[in-house]
Amino acid sequence: MAFLDGHRPERKKARQCLKETMCSTRKARGLLCKQCRMHIDSASKGQHVMKLIWSPLSLQRIQEISDYIALDNISAANNWIDLLFDKVEKLKNNPEIGRVVPEIGKSDIRELIFGNYRIIYFASKKQISVLTVRHFKQILPTEEIGF
Repeated sequence: MAFLDGHRPERKKARQCLKETMCSTRKARGLLCKQCRMHIDSASKGQHVMKLIWSPLSLQRIQEISDYIALDNISAANNWIDLLFDKVEKLKNNPEIGRVVPEIGKSDIRELIFGNYRIIYFASKKQISVLTVRHFKQILPTEEIGF
């Protein structure tokens, strides 16, 4: 699987943790397991950054997209995953860098454009929740993000 073959050890550990050790209760609630949260939080020690939560749907969509890319080129799929995680990490320090989602029109539901994909997220005062990842040509079903 492309998801587990990252060339950076910290990304590989986080991905492996997300994929293999997220318990079903936490997964249903969209929370990271303790091991993954500790790993991600340890990378930002000493800085005041917001908590980043990945919904099960967003992780599923990333897995599906990376698996599709990996059919042609596994290293491109790994690179895509690394770049996506890097892009989303920037939200921790500046959650308003994305634009407001036009279909929703609420200032706390925003999106980052990443190549041909939209990373839809919810930004509150204490945390950022990545809701889904969609190809920009796909219609965004509002029920997919809870509206």
